[in-house]
Amino acid sequence: MIYDTPSGRELVKSSEPTQALETLLIEASRDLVVPGKRRGRPQRLSSCFLFLGILICMLRGWNSQLDLWRLLSFSGVGTLPPVRVSDQAIYKRLAQNTHAHFRAFFEQMSAWLCERMNLRTDLSLAPFATDVFALDESTLDPRKRWIAELRQVPIGDRRLLAGRIGALFDVRRQQWKRIDVFNTVADCRRAAFDLISGIPAGALILFDRGYNGFEWFDELTTRRLWWIGRVKKNMSYKVLHVISDRNGIVDALVQVGAFRADQARYTARLVRYWYRGQWYEYLTNVTDARQLSVAQIARLYDRRWDIECAFRLLKDYLGLKWLWSAKWEVIQVQIWATALLAQFFHAYQMHIADKADIDVFDVSLELLVRHVPRWLAEGYDPIEVILSQGRAMKMIRPSTRSRRELFHVPVEELCDPPDDLPRERKSRYAHKAAGNFPRKKKQES
Repeated sequence: MIYDTPSGRELVKSSEPTQALETLLIEASRDLVVPGKRRGRPQRLSSCFLFLGILICMLRGWNSQLDLWRLLSFSGVGTLPPVRVSDQAIYKRLAQNTHAHFRAFFEQMSAWLCERMNLRTDLSLAPFATDVFALDESTLDPRKRWIAELRQVPIGDRRLLAGRIGALFDVRRQQWKRIDVFNTVADCRRAAFDLISGIPAGALILFDRGYNGFEWFDELTTRRLWWIGRVKKNMSYKVLHVISDRNGIVDALVQVGAFRADQARYTARLVRYWYRGQWYEYLTNVTDARQLSVAQIARLYDRRWDIECAFRLLKDYLGLKWLWSAKWEVIQVQIWATALLAQFFHAYQMHIADKADIDVFDVSLELLVRHVPRWLAEGYDPIEVILSQGRAMKMIRPSTRSRRELFHVPVEELCDPPDDLPRERKSRYAHKAAGNFPRKKKQES
């Protein structure tokens, strides 16, 4: 049968040394070692060796601290010989301030990837914006009750949650822009103000309904950031001007907050359209319909799901859902190591898509995680292998992500707002309690 005929092609051997990735990580981590003499006995296990060992363990699918100890003490990593230490020494080292060094390592390697890999930028997404970021957070899975402080906590209690990750994802470059980790579950909007603190003016932020808040909208606009968000069902607004209303698409300028006690400062743009039996509503501060059409808004918000796919890479494909420890310090190390590996796989995906001149989502990220570590270990160049045999292996295939095709309203049919339309007003914020926690009833006296 033709399906049983073996392929006559051979995998392409890498022109670089087999230890190219390991050498790269070693050189990048040298800057993290504190220069000069330190008080006390020198460390037998360098930070470079520890970081590299953690990454290799995660690439191989290992998910315990004992696996890391066996690798470092008995096998070594690449050209680095093993260092005989006890398993307790590894536990103590991970529980120290290792996560702070790993975060610096993550930031350094992320900057290197953007420069070295020469990642392409999809300028077709909101060309008026300097960057396009998706904002979201993800809660980690519950911890096991291994340590004394958790043994008395009942199963299902929120205190068992390992923490949460708040992040900005670069949609154009498919790279994590910023990641913050927290050991508590709280209002996501409070952490969002810190996440956008270093974003330059002119960038576009995409976020879901969980971030809806009048103060949040005004803060983004005040910082001269563009934004697009999904509208909550109970959000009130007052229509000031209708730009277009035809074929199930409504485009209007509104004042967010119809009541005096809670109202936003800046006039926003409300977009509403009917698609497959459901109304979809979006809010944005891009008030010029010629600058950003309704179809482009729908397309941009669909790309907000890029960060959801990136979270899935962290949790499912790279194993962040299997925690190495119940200690918060060790959990942070695992988070930063997983995020660093994710940066590499996202870069591989973008680089392959650029070389093959295809959409980035036509390259299977899950299959990259499965096969790239093995090819690197065997001395093959993953990029050359995928470019030559990716379609036959179905690593390059049409993406299944849905794309909404909306009616495009001609520019000449748009109704421009009058010059005297109010653009600002005095803001009032009610500061309602956020979250889904049940409210305590007042006790009757």
